[in-house]
Amino acid sequence: MGAWLALAYCLPFVLFGLAYLQMPILIPIPNLENMLFFAPQYMFSFSWLSKGYPPAQLLFQPPSAFMFGVAFWAAIALAFAGVTRRLRRGVAVAFAPLFIVAATIAVHYVFAQFGYQLVLDGP
Repeated sequence: MGAWLALAYCLPFVLFGLAYLQMPILIPIPNLENMLFFAPQYMFSFSWLSKGYPPAQLLFQPPSAFMFGVAFWAAIALAFAGVTRRLRRGVAVAFAPLFIVAATIAVHYVFAQFGYQLVLDGP
């Protein structure tokens, strides 16, 4: 289990380093560099939600967006712990990325129903 945790901790640094050095990445995922750059903005997006483009009306100001993001992901962690409480550790670890992706898609869907959209900040 420790080896998996070490790999999970080191892999993003290796991929970011290869992307920074503009070296070819041997993982056959199209636009991996864009996904690595924009994924944190997409997952922790509460300070980038606005109505209209250009961002005319932000839903949350940065300090409250940070606190709302912490509260949201703490609630997601508690929900995940409740759902996977009786599962074996390996099954729970395999289920975690699906749960995170589903929570991210669900929160963006709910905000889109109220007319808010994500405005990504990047080059």
